[in-house]
Amino acid sequence: MMRYLIDTNELIDYDKFLAIKRMPQYSFVGNTAVFPDEYAALLGVGAPEKTPFCYDPLDGLFDYQRDITAAAIRKRKFAVFADCGLGKTLIFLEFARHALAESGGIILIVSPLMVIPQTIRETSRFYDDTLHIERVSAANLAERLRSDQSGIVITNYEAITEGLSADHLSGLILDESSM
Repeated sequence: MMRYLIDTNELIDYDKFLAIKRMPQYSFVGNTAVFPDEYAALLGVGAPEKTPFCYDPLDGLFDYQRDITAAAIRKRKFAVFADCGLGKTLIFLEFARHALAESGGIILIVSPLMVIPQTIRETSRFYDDTLHIERVSAANLAERLRSDQSGIVITNYEAITEGLSADHLSGLILDESSM
């Protein structure tokens, strides 16, 4: 996200303020405008240099799966809307694998209850023993999220309630979020 300090004493910054207000996504914190880097050109300012990231995709991914995963890693907040059978589970597992390696925290996958066993089977099928997903029941989720033990955790939507701690949460993946 780009941050731009508005000088309220400068007329040119008023023009920039108006340009920011026309952006699809922005917020203000005091005199500082916050907006996605992609909109920097609208103000005539350079976007900050992107920090390079290293993504080593799983062998056997289709090119679109690899590219979608790379885009999700680069953006850090991402949604994938793809038809059945195009490998959304593999895409989010790749994202989770990368996020875990980068953060060392807890990556939480939230899925419908009946989909969890399928996700665990697919993880075993594609990653053998190199990637482990821990299934956590609704009753144990609060305790697991308070622990400092990193890993990929999967639970069902009904487990998400008020008062869950996000202290050690480094990533959140919603599977079948349209449900």
